[in-house]
Amino acid sequence: MYSRQAVVDDDTKLNLLLALEENPITPARQLARDSNLNHKTVLKILKYEKKRPYKMQAVQELLEDDPDRR
Repeated sequence: MYSRQAVVDDDTKLNLLLALEENPITPARQLARDSNLNHKTVLKILKYEKKRPYKMQAVQELLEDDPDRR
């Protein structure tokens, strides 16, 4: 079985990219919900446009006494 290609018009793509420009840390699933698309379709559009969805993750935090320990 082959899956059918999603047909997305240029206005939808433009709205998707504008939403990403407004808030670049918006997850792809949220973009999909807002534009009524499948999240995989959103990921394909972003890949074609050479954009990457990402979520900011705070991994490390600098404290006041950190330079003293080194």
